[in-house]
Amino acid sequence: MKNLFVIMSGFILCFYAEYGRCNDSMHLIWESSYTKTPPVIDGRMEEVWERAKPLTVTVREAIGGDNPGQVVLRALSTDDTLFVMVQWPDDTKSVMGRHGNVYIARIMDEGTSSYRLKPKPAAFEGTVVDSFEQRQAGGSLADVRGKGIHDAKNWTLEMSRKFNTGHNDDAVIDSSKDNICAIAVLDDELYWEHSVSSLITLRFVSNGK
Repeated sequence: MKNLFVIMSGFILCFYAEYGRCNDSMHLIWESSYTKTPPVIDGRMEEVWERAKPLTVTVREAIGGDNPGQVVLRALSTDDTLFVMVQWPDDTKSVMGRHGNVYIARIMDEGTSSYRLKPKPAAFEGTVVDSFEQRQAGGSLADVRGKGIHDAKNWTLEMSRKFNTGHNDDAVIDSSKDNICAIAVLDDELYWEHSVSSLITLRFVSNGK
């Protein structure tokens, strides 16, 4: 996508090429530390993440600004890839949508999605039936790798993406300058309600590179 727009496990991360909306005059600074050893994308905190400086970000309901919550961000980078770890509290796993259909005007990336809608069962298959069938994603839709783990109290999410994916529908992340981004959390709310942060400045630091 022209603006990197990641949705996974109720978390959204947006990168803005040169624009954005923010009521705050000062942005939070989120530092991405350089590493020669990339983390394994498995949703777990491993030793390499200790070199990443954590940033606690407050998110508030997009409409009204109520019910503040906190999200902890970490970032690492190699010569060509950004790695992100996100942690936030959530007492319920909430991986089944219960709100019906939602239609939004957002153009998808090109390629093969990681799932497809299954046809309605012709006969009884159990009290709970998957609506979607997983499959291997391809093309620009496979640019972001991620894994989230819920430990009964918190989500831990790891994601990675190449700075330059080579796809025309993706923004290029420039590690030589500041990148403006924002996050949103969807806690069992899908698109009706969600919490958002103010704009954040993602800054790449060399750490002796």
